[in-house]
Amino acid sequence: CGTPCAGALEETKPCKPTHCHRQDCRFSPWSAWSGDGEACAREAVQSRSRTVTQEPQNGGSPCSGPLEETKACTKEDEAPATPCSLEVWSEWSVCSASCGG
Repeated sequence: CGTPCAGALEETKPCKPTHCHRQDCRFSPWSAWSGDGEACAREAVQSRSRTVTQEPQNGGSPCSGPLEETKACTKEDEAPATPCSLEVWSEWSVCSASCGG
């Protein structure tokens, strides 16, 4: 029978593909500020958020910056005060007392 084989049957080595494109992290656009109008007056803060839409790949730049922001409400953010107003009088109702009584 011959001598047995010596050594590994498979070899691996690290490789760096040359066709992979670097992809930097990307965020979605910011959402609209929350808590406008009366809610802003009640809560005194507004917030907005965004999400990561692209994770970095192949050595791309990582995400930098917050996913949520908050700010104090300003008078411009609050709903304008609605002045009190009364409607015109309605017509008189039928008299509840009968004549002569």
